[in-house]
Amino acid sequence: MLFVGTFLICLFIFLMQFLWRWVDDLVGKGLGMDVLAKFFWYSTLTLVPLSMPLAVLLASLITFGNFGERFELLAMKASGISLVKVMRPLMVIVGLLSITSFYFQNVISPNAQKELGTFALSLKQKSPELDIPEGAFYNDIPGYNLRIQKKNKVTGVLHVALFKGTWDEDEPILVRVHSSCVTGDIFGSKRCDCGEQLHKAMEMIDKAGKGVIVYMNQEGRGIGLMNKIAAYKLQEEGYDTVDANIHLGFDPDERDYGVGAQILREIGVHKMKLMTNNPVKRVGLEAYGLKIMENVSIETTPNEYNERYLRTKKVRMGHTLHFTK
Repeated sequence: MLFVGTFLICLFIFLMQFLWRWVDDLVGKGLGMDVLAKFFWYSTLTLVPLSMPLAVLLASLITFGNFGERFELLAMKASGISLVKVMRPLMVIVGLLSITSFYFQNVISPNAQKELGTFALSLKQKSPELDIPEGAFYNDIPGYNLRIQKKNKVTGVLHVALFKGTWDEDEPILVRVHSSCVTGDIFGSKRCDCGEQLHKAMEMIDKAGKGVIVYMNQEGRGIGLMNKIAAYKLQEEGYDTVDANIHLGFDPDERDYGVGAQILREIGVHKMKLMTNNPVKRVGLEAYGLKIMENVSIETTPNEYNERYLRTKKVRMGHTLHFTK
């Protein structure tokens, strides 16, 4: 038992020293317990050969120290028992432990070090994560409240509800279910009308004094940012926005409005004036039991960069647009 205790103490000390080197690479990465357990396991296996000899030395010193304090060695010598006989069990144990340590050092430890090196490299390259929990709330935007309404537990994808004012349960209010568009919403791209629609919806809600914008993380009509950029490249080669998606192996519109409908229900919206030009969006929300009392047009003025894109949405995707350019 003494050896087991000293071995665990030595292993713990070596493990803490080892982990101290990696703490900066582990913190803030959003690592799960299974990943950390795997890292600790490989680390422990590589440190066993270091811990075992030191544990033997410490356990031996403690044991013979105790013998000396209690005069047990003197009693053994007085009774005629030789020191070799006294040491024989210890020598056998030390021999077995040496063989075990040798086995760890030459068989188990190299494999563990290889696995740990690969694993540690992947952890080092992993980008830090900001763990924003579902339900996080922010109200420093004058007149508005921002809430992380839904978070995918597997991917970490966030869906946000931005709302202004209060309303009765049966009161129809302005609602915009807006799919994220990094290029349009953030960088102001003129190749689409997304950013203009978002800003217009916010202006309309601000004027009405109440309303909701559900900001869905569905970039590029659900195909993701990188595929959206690939679709842009195809559009430069002559494809329209529908054919570009199909060429990449996607449907023209991959979006799902189920989560958006759930968010609206959770924040108390049952009837709405839906701000959209897209009839599919209306059908998608009504399919989840929401009542759309009115369709509010949210058209923007075409420009030389998005005219073809808007015309494709009107002709091939059925959007209600009235420009004649």
